[in-house]
Amino acid sequence: MIKKIIRINNVGKFTNYNSRGYSNCDFKKNTIIYAENGCGKTTLSVALKSLTGRNSLIKKKQSFGTDSGQIFEILSESGVLKYENSKWNVFNKKIEIFDVHFIEDNIYTGSALPDASRTNLFEVVVGEKGIKLKTQIFNLIEEQRNYTSQRRTIKNKLKFEKNQLSKTEIDGLNLQHGFLNEKIATLGQPIIEKSRELGKYSQKVFGKHVEEINNQLKFFTPYIEIKKFSNKSKGGVQFLSYFLTVSGHNIAFERDTKVGPTVKYSLSEGDKSAIALAFFLAKVNMTSKLEERIIVFDDPISSFDHSRRSSTINQLIKLSEKAKQLIVLTHDIYFARDIKNRLKQAETKSLKIINSPASSLIREHDIDAETLSGIFKDISVLKNYIDNGVSSELEKREVIRCIRPIIEGVIRIKFFTDVLPSEWLGDVIGKTRNSVESEPLSRLKPILNDLIEINDYSKSFHHSDPTNPWGDIINDEELRIYVSRTLELIIKI
Repeated sequence: MIKKIIRINNVGKFTNYNSRGYSNCDFKKNTIIYAENGCGKTTLSVALKSLTGRNSLIKKKQSFGTDSGQIFEILSESGVLKYENSKWNVFNKKIEIFDVHFIEDNIYTGSALPDASRTNLFEVVVGEKGIKLKTQIFNLIEEQRNYTSQRRTIKNKLKFEKNQLSKTEIDGLNLQHGFLNEKIATLGQPIIEKSRELGKYSQKVFGKHVEEINNQLKFFTPYIEIKKFSNKSKGGVQFLSYFLTVSGHNIAFERDTKVGPTVKYSLSEGDKSAIALAFFLAKVNMTSKLEERIIVFDDPISSFDHSRRSSTINQLIKLSEKAKQLIVLTHDIYFARDIKNRLKQAETKSLKIINSPASSLIREHDIDAETLSGIFKDISVLKNYIDNGVSSELEKREVIRCIRPIIEGVIRIKFFTDVLPSEWLGDVIGKTRNSVESEPLSRLKPILNDLIEINDYSKSFHHSDPTNPWGDIINDEELRIYVSRTLELIIKI
């Protein structure tokens, strides 16, 4: 389990981050990390992906304006994991990551062709054994291609440079040509056999995965289902081929097809993201020893509407109960709050990446307070002032600024048919003063004097008065009285 990010130097926005002295930024079993765009969220995701065995990824995140050495230091339950001198001191292969690259790289089928170098849904489906077979085929084909390239070079020499060569040189080239022919022919049969083995294995494994994939798809896209699977080969190379059924219509995953519609042009970005997430969740749920895995999600709700957001939260909560650790990075503060509040509070930590001038920082996040909106946020400002006070004139002015919006907001809710959107507290006071007993606003008459006095007090500080001999100084005792009266008035309205 990851316990803390200790230090980051020259990696993305983290030019000089050190957690020393900040014990409140420790990770827990469930860790939710919120960050605005451009603060370093993706940098953390890339670093964790690098930790799985890809040293070169962190190098791609060299901080702008510096070529100094990169350091990324993580405290885990097994000790300190450190990236320095372009490599990790130890890898952690038990981290699974869902990010935008997973969506981009995994939305199409794969094949055992050497140019299909990106990770793809094929690898997600067939697992470690399938990837091993695929790698063996890659290596055999690459070796065969190298021999073919050498043979082509020799053939061109014999064809275009023969008159410049001696008999000894020609005999030597012919000998090499024959040797390469034998090597190419010898590799052909193993490639065919391994490809057939991969085809049989992938079809068998896909049969096990398809039920779980479709089960996950139901949570996000009930009108989409994996329906057709076939294994085919071309030149001894095995392909994995399957289709989606979208509202009863077959949609091919192939990058280029002359038959029917394809995923690339037929599905929305939200649908594509949902399919990729369903594949990832199916893969993770069928992973052996899931209780030993760290599952990382970087913006899992990209392009999702409200219903899919709710489904995502539900699936992540289920996953958190099975996995060793769940880490969710997001730039959607309300998604971060909602999932945090649904997880077991004792096992959950909210963190925030702050973009400071010197370096991005990781700090504890009071996400509930930050996501309070409108009237509730203003009430919290007043309550915090009563409980803890403030230390500056600027903070006092902010307290005063909250008073009138709170009263106006509560009155708008209570008398929603009697107060127009364009009317403010002064208008409400006038309408209350002129109201008759049968009118709803007449119920505010017993507190009319309070409304007038609080309104007069608060509005006097909304604009500077250069003729005021006391300037803009706010008396703390007087402010405390009016704040207390405001809080009491809320109950009476």
